Amino acid sequence: LITNQLSNKHNTMSTTTTTTATDTAPPTTPSIPEEVYKKWNIVYPIYLDSTVSSRKGRLLAKDKAVPNPTGAQLFKACKILNLTDISVPETEKKHPRDQLNPGRLRIKMQDEKGNFTCGGRYADKRDLLVALAKEISEIQQKEKQQKQAKKQLLEQKQKKKASANTSQVRTFQGAGKSKKGKKKGKR
Repeated sequence: LITNQLSNKHNTMSTTTTTTATDTAPPTTPSIPEEVYKKWNIVYPIYLDSTVSSRKGRLLAKDKAVPNPTGAQLFKACKILNLTDISVPETEKKHPRDQLNPGRLRIKMQDEKGNFTCGGRYADKRDLLVALAKEISEIQQKEKQQKQAKKQLLEQKQKKKASANTSQVRTFQGAGKSKKGKKKGKR
């Protein structure tokens, strides 16, 4: 719950805005203590970005990577894959070569003995990255479809508004025309 208050000499205004958990990115302060998850592996969106070269940070093959993933999409994919019990989102952290795309994920990929487990779901880190990339691809497609549907709805509203405006405009025949013939009255 976010509350903003503005006050002047003559008037006082108070506004209250409520944000839901689905609209915002995950919290940066997880319930897991930092000393525990500090040793976990990190996944940045740049690791899955098909527009970036492997020299600049991409870890997947171009055909398996997705174009321009964001930190929020990475967090959504993690939630869809049910990795929330072994992962911690860090929304303000940035990759050194990708400063304009904030967000990273810390994932517990190894058990206490050092064996790769990733919750028993994936064989290695690359399999996990491929699964995340597939989910992000689906998320991007859904976002694109939603954006197109919103655009079409807006266009339909504009067309209805334009047709309503044209039907309200009346055309008067003879308006502005001068009459021809003799003028009556004094000359």
